Amino acid sequence: MLRIVHVSDFHLGVRFKQLIGSDVQSFVNNNILKNIGYSIRYAIDVDADLYLVTGDVFNKLYQSLEYSHTLVEYFKELLDAGVKVFIVAGNHDVPRVKTLHNALYIVNKLGVEGISFFEGPHKKPLVIDVNGSRLGLVVLPYVHILDHPREKISRYVRDMVEGIGDVDYKVMAAHLDVFGAKYSESDSLIRSFYMLPYRVNPDILYPDYFDYVALGHIHLGQSIQGYPNMWYSGSIDRVNFGEAAQRKGFLHVDIDSGLRVNFIETEPVKMFVLRGLVYKRVFSLNDFVSDFEELGSIENSLLKVEAVFDRDAWERYRSLVARVREYLLDVRGVKGFVVIPKFLHVSSAADIERFVELEQGWIVERLKEYINSLMGFSQEERELMLDRAMKIIKESFGG
Repeated sequence: MLRIVHVSDFHLGVRFKQLIGSDVQSFVNNNILKNIGYSIRYAIDVDADLYLVTGDVFNKLYQSLEYSHTLVEYFKELLDAGVKVFIVAGNHDVPRVKTLHNALYIVNKLGVEGISFFEGPHKKPLVIDVNGSRLGLVVLPYVHILDHPREKISRYVRDMVEGIGDVDYKVMAAHLDVFGAKYSESDSLIRSFYMLPYRVNPDILYPDYFDYVALGHIHLGQSIQGYPNMWYSGSIDRVNFGEAAQRKGFLHVDIDSGLRVNFIETEPVKMFVLRGLVYKRVFSLNDFVSDFEELGSIENSLLKVEAVFDRDAWERYRSLVARVREYLLDVRGVKGFVVIPKFLHVSSAADIERFVELEQGWIVERLKEYINSLMGFSQEERELMLDRAMKIIKESFGG
C-alpha cells in the first residue's frame, strides 16, 4: 500500500492590509503554520510514505525568506520519521526572473535526501523506492500563461508517461486549473476571464494512466467530476473572505488494489462577512452594534462588513470609528475588521435600496455587452464567463 498526505496552497505570508486590528498578519499566518504542523503530525502518525505539497507554499516569492526556516524545521520532522517530502511550485512560488529562486530551492542545492522542491518541469519522471515498491512520480509545477500552457503541458505529460517505465504506483502532482473544477467565492471576475486560456482539459493529464493525480491551485477541495482519481486538496486554511464559509483541510490518500481518499479537516481562521446592511442619515453606534448581536460569538475572528451608506451616515460612521474599533476589538474580541462602504451620492430621503437594485441591473447589462464583444472565445467559454460574473454579482449585492 502507498500512503500519501496531499496538502496544498498554504499561502504563507498572506496579508489583510485593509483590516483594522492588532497584528492581523501574525494571527493569520500563525494559524496557517498551526494547520501545517497538524498535517505533518498526522502524516507521521499514520506512517505516510509521501507528504505531497501541490503549490503556493508562499503568498509572495519574497515571503519565502520569512517562512522557509520554520517550514524546514517542520519538514525535518517528516524526514526523521522516514516520510518523503515533495513540493511542487505554484504560481505564487515561481519567479519570473531566471536568476531568482524560491528560498526552498536550497534543499535541492544541498541534496538533502528525502525532500525535493520543483520550481520547473522535471527532465524525466522520478522513480522512487518506497518500502520495497517502485513509485513513478510526475511533477508539473505552474506553467505561466505566456508560455502557451496547454500545448506545453500536453507535450510534457505525454513525454513523462512514455518514459516512466515499469513501476508499482504512478502518481502525478500538478499546480494548474482544469475544466470541471468548482470555484470558490474568492475567484474574482477578472481572474475567471484571465484564466480561461490557461484552463486545461483533464484528459491531457492522462488520468487513466495514473493511480492518483494530486492537484493544487483551486482552494476548494474536490474531486473532478468524471475523474475519480483526480483531486484538489484545497487550501489548508482560509486566506481571504471569499472562503469564509469553506471547510479547510488536506487529503489522506491510500493506494492499494484501489484508491481511497479521505478529507482531514483543519481548524481555519474564523471569518464572518455581513452584507445587505443599509445605513441612512439617522445612523448611530447602536444601529451598528445591533447588527452584530445576532452573529453570536465572533471572538478571535476576522470580520468584513459590506454596507450601503448615504453621505450623512458615512460621515457619522467615520466620526465614530474609534468607538466601533473599541466595541469590535475590545468588547467582542475580533482580531481584525474592515467596513467596505457602497457610498451613493444621493439625498438622505432617497430610496437607497432601489438605487442598489438599479446599479445591479446596469452592471449586468454592461457585462453581457462586454462578454459578447470579446473575440477569440467559443460560445461555451462566453457562457462560462457570464455564469461566473453573475455569481459574483449576486454575492456582491446579496441577491
